[in-house]
Amino acid sequence: MFVAIHPVDAANLRRLPGGGTELQPLFALLIKAHLTRFKLAGYDLNIRAAIYVPLEIDIRICVGDGHFRGDVLAEVGRVLSNRSFADGTTGFFFPLRFGFGQAVYLSQLYEAVSAVAGVNSAEVTLFKRYWDPPRGELERGAIVMTPFEIPRLDNDRNFADNGGLRLTAVGGL
Repeated sequence: MFVAIHPVDAANLRRLPGGGTELQPLFALLIKAHLTRFKLAGYDLNIRAAIYVPLEIDIRICVGDGHFRGDVLAEVGRVLSNRSFADGTTGFFFPLRFGFGQAVYLSQLYEAVSAVAGVNSAEVTLFKRYWDPPRGELERGAIVMTPFEIPRLDNDRNFADNGGLRLTAVGGL
């Protein structure tokens, strides 16, 4: 039996070369010990980390009159971030927002961007897995995940292999 774990605390994950992750050894032992109590006799139990799939997304934003491009881009970046904020809100790509096998839908992305004040319109020009060439995700409107995969977009220039978001703007001030 294979069980993938998506820990709430990122400290329970260890980064591997090439962008992969694995569970910290002590955490994996604790999880395995806990789950062993519930497993059926005759079945082996294999614990591993979820497979985090980095995404690459480019969005072109048309900023409305009377709004500053920089302010709108900063707010769109905040809304699409992977962060948790002091006011209790979380960004679109907050790690616990997506579960195993849950697709990223283009319509939800458009909804999040369109809700930002000052955005007249937006056009997603690239929507795919980070390491792969486009495979029709933009046309389908979804990046599909397999049962052990969870989408990831950290947008951290120091760790580009954890997903990247590029925003450009036209219009505005």
